[in-house]
Amino acid sequence: MTAEVAHDTAWLPHDMTADTVMLVRTSPERLAEAAFLDGRERFWTNTAEMPIAEYLEAMRQLPEMPLRLILHVSFCGSTLLSRFLENSGRSVIYREPAIHVALADRMAAGGSVADICDASDRAFARRIDDAVAIVKPTSWANALLPLWTTVPGFNPIFITMEPRSFLRAAFRGGRERLAFVLRLAQHLAAARRTSAWLLKSATIPSSQPLLPAARLTLAALHLQTSLMREARKARSLSRDVVLDAADIFRDAREAAHRASHTLSLEIGSDSARTGCWSDANAKDPKAPFSRAEEDAANAQIESFHGPLFDAALIWADQQGLAFSV
Repeated sequence: MTAEVAHDTAWLPHDMTADTVMLVRTSPERLAEAAFLDGRERFWTNTAEMPIAEYLEAMRQLPEMPLRLILHVSFCGSTLLSRFLENSGRSVIYREPAIHVALADRMAAGGSVADICDASDRAFARRIDDAVAIVKPTSWANALLPLWTTVPGFNPIFITMEPRSFLRAAFRGGRERLAFVLRLAQHLAAARRTSAWLLKSATIPSSQPLLPAARLTLAALHLQTSLMREARKARSLSRDVVLDAADIFRDAREAAHRASHTLSLEIGSDSARTGCWSDANAKDPKAPFSRAEEDAANAQIESFHGPLFDAALIWADQQGLAFSV
């Protein structure tokens, strides 16, 4: 591949090996249709590979652009928010690019990723015609926050979640979601290098069989919000850059208005585009969504696991865990 191809906004970094970067060719229409860019669905038409050294050199030739990021904890409504920020021709959203998973995994394993992270940032920050770019990394990629904080054009919004709500959301998702949260806690602890004690404390056996899982869920939330808080303070950003999941669940349109201001967007209102998400699933437009049904599910989880959550929160307080950003 040539530098001209790497510079083409239709080609995006998707994965990497020790020596090569895999690129995929896509379009704004395919990006808008895709819920995620992590490989769960095919959003590309072609693929190509390029030696990492050549890709890095090509991307260094591009000017730095504002890096607009939606940085979030898991299960917080970030996908819904991104749908409300989407506006055909004026913004393009990259939802959970797979390359960030590869970068975060390599970083957690002790590898150096600063150069390739910078190259991917430049790729995702580019305008597509007149449309500004917004990146919503996966929560797995929160491990990369120390690198993103050093980017001159770092322009984030942080989405956090109240700890009891996070517990409900994790347990509401059943074994699959809990398994992800437990892996996330291990992953972020490995990336931070100083959090092994937290996992050790969380996994102490209990007469309540699910208590270690609840503790690890709070550990995952703590590790995510700690990274966000450190990033916000490192760049002297005001609390205006922080949204709570409850803000999105209560009024996603208003939350998107706040987010667009924080992200320095000039998107404006588009009721035809945003209105369709009021009663649809942001991850699957063909699936219906009911806030009342989700509230009922949360109430059921609370009635069943309330004492477990109480015990986990007491543990978190004893360990000095913090959840504010």
